[in-house]
Amino acid sequence: MVILCGDAKEAGLSVRPPFCYATTVYLNSFLFVDDVNVFVLRALCLLPRARVIISTEKFCPRHCTPCRNEFCAKWQLHRAISGQAS
Repeated sequence: MVILCGDAKEAGLSVRPPFCYATTVYLNSFLFVDDVNVFVLRALCLLPRARVIISTEKFCPRHCTPCRNEFCAKWQLHRAISGQAS
């Protein structure tokens, strides 16, 4: 397991090993500002091997079918689980 701490825009998620080879990604973007969230979502769309993304918040709060959001076009929502955060 590799945990990355730092500037999300400089992490190189989609191009720097071992991140670019990830098949499962856990993303805690709760405190990201909007432009960083957009940047990270685009980077996630470029991950060639990613199959599962687990996130602490919704990527597309107004999701509907069909959705024009770039992230929704790449990823299919399997299940959303909501719970309390402490």
